[in-house]
Amino acid sequence: MKLVAALLLAGGALAGFMAYRNSKAREAAADAGVRNTASVTRGDISSELSSSGSLAAKDTYSITSMVEGEVLTADFEEGDQVEKDQVLYEIDKSSMESELTSANNSLSRARASYEEALADYNDASAITAEIPTRPRIQAT
Repeated sequence: MKLVAALLLAGGALAGFMAYRNSKAREAAADAGVRNTASVTRGDISSELSSSGSLAAKDTYSITSMVEGEVLTADFEEGDQVEKDQVLYEIDKSSMESELTSANNSLSRARASYEEALADYNDASAITAEIPTRPRIQAT
């Protein structure tokens, strides 16, 4: 009888284990069988990126003028590509033209003064060349 009871107990434990294992297998199969579906629609994909920071130019150049004056035109904008020998600024040249005129007038006056001084020198040289020189007596 103990043998029958042990067999019945072992059979019940085996049946319980099999039922438990079978229920777990059904749950796994049920979870695997769940599928989510959706309808396909055509649309545009857009993405947006935002950031913060600072920008710096790769190359920078300082432009200095050899003359003073008001800038009349600047035929370029910041960021434009420029070529060698391209005129970047046009500067008002009226003050430079008046300075040039004044310098030319001063040059003309200086040349006239030079010519007059040269004529005076040549006249004086001619006069002194005509005067006989006397021998100098030296005191002993």
